[in-house]
Amino acid sequence: MWHPCRWLQRCSSHVVAPSASAAAALATPQRHCVDPTCTAQCTSNPERYEPTDSAALLTAAAPRRRKLRCLRGAYHASRAVAQLLLPLLQSAQTNLDHSDMKDARKSLLTGLEGSPLSLHHEGPLQDAQLSAIRDLATGTTVTDIRRWLFNGSLCPREATCFTETLWNEKSVCSYQKALLAARQARLDAGNSFNGYQHLAEAGVVMCSAMCSDTTTPQTCAEWARLIDLYTTFLPDRSHTHELENLPQEIAIGELLRETVERVRRAEDRPGSDGFALDCVVDAGGGNGFLAAQVAERLQCDSVVIDPLFPAHSIDCCPRPWPDTAHRTRPATRRQRRLHRTMASFRDVRWSDAVPAAPARTALIAKHLCGSGVDEVLRQLEAQDCLPRIFVLAPCCFHKCSLDTYINPEFVSALLGLSAADAFHRLMRLTDWNASVHQRLQGTAPSASVSKKSVRHFVSCPEGIAASVEAVVTYGRVQWLQRHGYVVRLVEYVLNCVTPKNRCLVAYRP
Repeated sequence: MWHPCRWLQRCSSHVVAPSASAAAALATPQRHCVDPTCTAQCTSNPERYEPTDSAALLTAAAPRRRKLRCLRGAYHASRAVAQLLLPLLQSAQTNLDHSDMKDARKSLLTGLEGSPLSLHHEGPLQDAQLSAIRDLATGTTVTDIRRWLFNGSLCPREATCFTETLWNEKSVCSYQKALLAARQARLDAGNSFNGYQHLAEAGVVMCSAMCSDTTTPQTCAEWARLIDLYTTFLPDRSHTHELENLPQEIAIGELLRETVERVRRAEDRPGSDGFALDCVVDAGGGNGFLAAQVAERLQCDSVVIDPLFPAHSIDCCPRPWPDTAHRTRPATRRQRRLHRTMASFRDVRWSDAVPAAPARTALIAKHLCGSGVDEVLRQLEAQDCLPRIFVLAPCCFHKCSLDTYINPEFVSALLGLSAADAFHRLMRLTDWNASVHQRLQGTAPSASVSKKSVRHFVSCPEGIAASVEAVVTYGRVQWLQRHGYVVRLVEYVLNCVTPKNRCLVAYRP
């Protein structure tokens, strides 16, 4: 039997595989074909039929089809940006006089007029609107819109004391060098990196990276003190794992400690027993490092709720590999108990898993993916056991879904969307964040600005991604405030550690 796809590929090395529609068309036999072989002839034309003509047509059509898909993707991205920015600008115009708006926002609003109203609509964009997105939706303008929308009312973004005092230009440079060296060593090791021979004493590489600057002895001494507090009882781990996670663990632990002290001061009244933190719950804690670190720092018990139990967990006994025999610092034993529940949070009852009352409990979650934060909040509300303190650092916003999002009414009122597919198209814009590795290597998307790339049509994809994340976070802030929480949105580490460096800190006074 004649297989046209294979036959065309044998005819010329330059012929690409045809699409499904083209293959289906070629599978239909030619009219008036009398020769069953490949050298078919048409009765209306006595000349020999050249199959290379069809091959040439397919060869010319395939590049056009690929180019169309590329431009169509950039067009859809531009339309989603317009459908995001237009409601935000209209909200600013409603709440402010048109004369109070900055010129850049006025020009962008004028350029986007006539765009599809929301992500429910799939109408076309005009050239003027595409040009407005490319030329007027700059990083400065998008940041200005985001700051006006969120800083002016609910949650001003602020840095923690840990970030302000311990990170300076030299410490950032030293940290980045150590991180690049650790990642290069991981690449050089290949598959053998999974072996325990690449593990080292916890805290050593972080201490060498952050405590080597002799010009700032106080900062180095504070780094050394915190590293000792958070690592002397940890098992060995790789340099990459430590450099990527230990700064976040220290920052979240110190942020929780400051919040606990704030609650204690609020309850330090005559006749009151005061506030005491009995337990810290880590939702999605995995290896249990953060839960154990915070428990030792605050002198309370801890609970890890996660369906997975990694082999390198802090409570795995016996461990599958030995720890370092010769340590640079003496090891210490954990003094506080760690409870573990191997289940998803939505399948757990608070009274069965947590040995403390919600009023004396804090819940933390570091990089809980997608709608995990929303599922945790819904589950706690359903069981009427909302804890006293929250420290939530979400990530993977592109995995959020409208049916699990905690505050769909806010998104519907702000952006005019209520369908799951429209919300999904909005969340896909958060994929435009450049990773830390891309920034360090200089391979961020800003390096390639071809006419086929999204950046050619959208000049500030990182700013757009941050705006979508801010909208999602803002809805969570509103939900927490309705339930009586005082909420702050803070940058708990610098973006050289992770681009997902914002967390929600909430407590009930």
